[in-house]
Amino acid sequence: MQELIADVLVVGGGTGGTAAAIQAARRGAKTILVSEFSWLGGMLTSAGVTAPDGNELAAFQTGIWGAFLRELEQRQPEGLDNAWVSFFTYEPRIGAEIFADWVKALPNLQWISGQIPEAVLRENDCILGVEFQTVRIKAKITIDATELGDLLELGNIPYRWGWELQAEFDEPSAPIEHNQLTQTYPVQAPTWVVVMRDFGESKAPPIPQPLNYNPAKFQNAWINDEAAAFLNYGRLPGNRFMINWPISGNDYGEGVERLLDRHTRSHFHQEAKNHSLSFAHFIQTQLGDRYGLAEDTFPTGAFAIHPYYRESRRLIGITTLREQDLLPKGLVAPLPFRVEAIGCEYAENFCQSIAVGNYANDHHYPSGDIALKPKSIRWGGRWTGTPFTIPYPCLVPQAIDNFLVCEKNISVTHIANGATRLQPVVLGIGQAAGMAAALCVEQNCQPR
Repeated sequence: MQELIADVLVVGGGTGGTAAAIQAARRGAKTILVSEFSWLGGMLTSAGVTAPDGNELAAFQTGIWGAFLRELEQRQPEGLDNAWVSFFTYEPRIGAEIFADWVKALPNLQWISGQIPEAVLRENDCILGVEFQTVRIKAKITIDATELGDLLELGNIPYRWGWELQAEFDEPSAPIEHNQLTQTYPVQAPTWVVVMRDFGESKAPPIPQPLNYNPAKFQNAWINDEAAAFLNYGRLPGNRFMINWPISGNDYGEGVERLLDRHTRSHFHQEAKNHSLSFAHFIQTQLGDRYGLAEDTFPTGAFAIHPYYRESRRLIGITTLREQDLLPKGLVAPLPFRVEAIGCEYAENFCQSIAVGNYANDHHYPSGDIALKPKSIRWGGRWTGTPFTIPYPCLVPQAIDNFLVCEKNISVTHIANGATRLQPVVLGIGQAAGMAAALCVEQNCQPR
């Protein structure tokens, strides 16, 4: 087995991990980025959610998120304002090319693709690195940027999965006791995005009817006169449509706990992808054979390379971001000054914010929406979320050294995750984690 040494090891080439690796390397740290897939960017590219939510206001187009938008504007001549769900929609390939180009431009950043973590190298409470199928990498700082927080499990690092009750964090929208919803859907439903295309008069190839096809599941996706609005939800350039539809659509959460085990994860994946194929078949049969699969969208065809995960294992960190930390007091949420862990050296008057978001608290379950405390307001004539920030201690374990997280695996409650999981926020979290890791290497100190 090959052995490598780095200052910073980032495991996972998704939204947060790509930003973390780029920022750590730009700061000067010798960085290795290990990804499972051939495209970098996660939600923004390989998972197919090329209609980012939140941080649409110019003041919030900061850091790598703002730079990504400027690059998209340069590389996509058709413009970005194509759909109604987002101001920014683009071809997934263009997003992946941007991230790949940024990574290639950094000589101190090595990108290894096609590798899955097999074991975390740990000595007492210190993380030393990660072992993959063909390579073992030791690093001064390891960052878990996996889609499902896999290093937390492999490294026996304390984490949460599922709902917290109201008594635990006093969140106004949390359930008082467990119920059928919390037991059936312990985390938000993933979606296997599929991209369709309007073939016009030439007609599209027929989409095969999957086994166990049940059109009744999709009957309420739209009413007849709403079909155009449904399609334009995620319209992309080139008469393409991103199908990531929550209302009787292709969200899939049945047996979602299977994602925790790698042996059963593949079974969930197959069912989720089959569910999206069924929805695409339903769309074609209902709206006409001019609509078919855009097979040239991803290396895998019309279907995204992997599912869009809205939630994962969540670190138990120094601070846990709660619903009330996101809710507005006036027009914005309060800046975080709170520290939970005993023995930390934060000054009481030291602001801990490292990323900003403004998306509404948006939860996805196949059974429908849940009642949540509102956190939206009309800004500039448009209904949007009120601003909040992410505190740095959400990225830091309470007692584990040499380790940070930077994806949907930050220390956040299930309820608050509905607002912190969005693409621009995770880019900011990743960028901050990368900078923190590089600073730890420079100053020979721990993330705490």
